[in-house]
Amino acid sequence: MVYLSQTIGKKSFRLRNIKYHFRILMDNIQYSTRIQSLVILSVISGILISGGIAFLSINNQLENSIINSRLQFISEISKKMERSISSVQEGHEEKIIDKLTSIANATVTNFNLFDKNGKLLYSSQPRIYNMQLISDYINPDAYKELKTLRKAESYFEERVGEFKFKSVYSAIKNDEYKTIAYLNIPYYASQKEALASKNFLLNTILNIYTIIIIIFGFLSVIVSRKITEPLAIVRQKLASTQLTNKINEPLFWERNDEIGLLIKEYNHMLIKLEQNAQHLRDAERESAWRE
Repeated sequence: MVYLSQTIGKKSFRLRNIKYHFRILMDNIQYSTRIQSLVILSVISGILISGGIAFLSINNQLENSIINSRLQFISEISKKMERSISSVQEGHEEKIIDKLTSIANATVTNFNLFDKNGKLLYSSQPRIYNMQLISDYINPDAYKELKTLRKAESYFEERVGEFKFKSVYSAIKNDEYKTIAYLNIPYYASQKEALASKNFLLNTILNIYTIIIIIFGFLSVIVSRKITEPLAIVRQKLASTQLTNKINEPLFWERNDEIGLLIKEYNHMLIKLEQNAQHLRDAERESAWRE
């Protein structure tokens, strides 16, 4: 930071020299600092990646849970309808609407009812259809799945202009297992609820992982210092090594790893230096006697 501030503060500094100064700055960074930075960066990257995966996984599970609960909800209402209209024959849509209205009012939900051809019979929000914001006919994809593919329930995303919402469909059958109507439950507030759930989930994960990052940040600093501590010891010993009558003390490392090999080579170097120093002293002594 000192070098960076001094360099930028110079009048001769130019933007085209950024690459050159960056190279000098990187060369001046100590190896221990690089190891510490890599350890901290690895820990933080791992935590961020795991947090992203956790968010996507939890969000996907939450969405699937919502879809399954809505499909189960419309299935239960359809079964109630089928039991209540078991004596109603095909073509008596008014009685079906009365039964459905009573059940829907008890469950407090929006709903639409279509006949067997997909034409709207009744809606709890008739103004949407009166203003022709939505077609009076059932969603063709839902009609295809329920009628042609014989699915019990269907789940779709629909829209009114730029407004998107989720919608579930179910077929209502009589005692002869013939489809006499189609039930639709739109969730107009689903997007806001989903967005609120995602924001709450994201905030929770961010708070948790922020605490984890802070804790592991301190731990990674301690670990990185432990890793680079032998290098600092070797550096100090190399700086204090000298060719004098003073005996250079060898280093001890209990493990046979990379640091152990480095220290072993250092100890071999001390032995060779001591031998060379002894030969030099003998040569000087012999030269003095000759003189």
